[in-house]
Amino acid sequence: MKPNHDLSSFDVKDHAYEILSQLDSMRKANEHCDLTIKVGCKEIRVHRVVMSAASVYFHSILAHDNIETRTGVIEMKNADLESVTKCVDFIYSGQVLITDENYDQLMKVAHMLQLEKLCNKIATFLEGKITLEEFLTINTFARIFDCKRLILKCNEFTSKNFRTFIFTNDFQYFDKSLISFVIASRETKATEDYKTKALIEWTKFDLESREPNFEDVFLTLDFSKFSRSYRKFLIENEPLVLKSNRCVSALVKHSNDLAKVRAKDVNLKDVFENNVIGVFNKITGKIEAFEPEHKTWTNIADTSNQFIHYCFTVVRLGKVLYVLAFGRKSYKLNYTGDCAIWEELPYRYVTCKRLEAVGFKDSVYVFDDMDKHSKAVEKYDSYLEDWEQETDKPINGWLVSLVSTNDYIYCIGGYNENGDLSSVTQYNGLDWTTLPDMPTARHGAASVECNGRIYVMGGVSGDDCLATTEYFDISNGTWATLKPMLKPRTVFKAFVLGGDIFVAQYDVSIMEFEKFDLIENIWQIIETFTGTDVQYRSFFALTLPIQ
Repeated sequence: MKPNHDLSSFDVKDHAYEILSQLDSMRKANEHCDLTIKVGCKEIRVHRVVMSAASVYFHSILAHDNIETRTGVIEMKNADLESVTKCVDFIYSGQVLITDENYDQLMKVAHMLQLEKLCNKIATFLEGKITLEEFLTINTFARIFDCKRLILKCNEFTSKNFRTFIFTNDFQYFDKSLISFVIASRETKATEDYKTKALIEWTKFDLESREPNFEDVFLTLDFSKFSRSYRKFLIENEPLVLKSNRCVSALVKHSNDLAKVRAKDVNLKDVFENNVIGVFNKITGKIEAFEPEHKTWTNIADTSNQFIHYCFTVVRLGKVLYVLAFGRKSYKLNYTGDCAIWEELPYRYVTCKRLEAVGFKDSVYVFDDMDKHSKAVEKYDSYLEDWEQETDKPINGWLVSLVSTNDYIYCIGGYNENGDLSSVTQYNGLDWTTLPDMPTARHGAASVECNGRIYVMGGVSGDDCLATTEYFDISNGTWATLKPMLKPRTVFKAFVLGGDIFVAQYDVSIMEFEKFDLIENIWQIIETFTGTDVQYRSFFALTLPIQ
């Protein structure tokens, strides 16, 4: 049986709007108005049933027998007439004009009348107004009126622009809730060292009232991510930390092997940058940077069709990227320039069907890595802008690993007619020196230098792909073994970022980043990407200013 009525075709919203519009017209014509809102010497005529239905404030007054219900007059003292008028208009029409000039008074009245939808409209209006100049005013406003979404937007803005805030006068006026959020948040664009120094400076702006809160906020930091030099400085020199047994205990708990570390304070005026891993993406045609802490990607510059689809490796010197293509061609790009254009360099002397390269003392050193007989070395002098032939390496072989320090280039392992090599040689730009062999002979490994140690990871030994990790202590010439990587790897790259070691590998559409925490002695997979197409030898490390 069909129903004898049909509500589906009836537009309830249209009906409600039409009725409310009629009531608004009646209000403006003073028809059936039975309530007067008095603001100063001005009177606004309305319908009490409409006011009671729309506003908790009016409903609570009109629900009882009192002077307002008996006289039909509600007096609003200390209220702004224009704002009250706009609130009444909003009740009848659902519309309101919010401006930079009226939002403050309008919110006060809307909040008093408990007009939740209007309060939300004002808060939404302010979300688009958050700037460094207006931030403190809007943030204070949001907290006074408990605008939860607006508070969240202010917090997000603070996290993103934290370093910039530190150099504004507004920073000293951050309240406890805001400084607590930005220090504890893992989304804040700053290292734990930097956040700690900022917290200390904020506390000292008003030491008497803020020192009691210092301990609680300080203990929300991630102590595993402190640099060893600043950790030691805090333990030995910072009064705010030394006064708290809990603060000292938290730092000491995460402090390993600080005896040889030089204590160093943090300077907030230092240029603050993100440590990122760069990669050449064949699909997008962009050089992209992955920031491991927040797992975000940033486009740096365009690649070039001259080399993107061929084999090459990358070296960074300062703000210039050098692409060393297999063969004899090379290119460079200042990736920070307003007009970043690839420039082709003079041809190299040696035709390398495979090569390894490293930056050392303002020059790019290219090692012929073509086969087991390879020995040739040449360099591109960034000042002379030309290539020079260098002294051959003393041990021939290919699939070597290269790493440089301030004083030397280290050539590690490889493969030649004698099989896998465990040899380590160092080059100062003139002469080669032989160092103690590493424990594991291998080729195709990756290596980095950090705090006076050379770490060697992965590679191939015989028929086995390795996860083995060993380090060479430069000061005493000895080798030691660490925990292996989580996966065996070969032909990959390694970098030091923010005091940790990162490895990056691409193999058949899968790109993966793994991190070794030098303090905790733990490896972990940071991120794995599938369906990618990048130049597998194009990974490089750099720093980018925080935006």
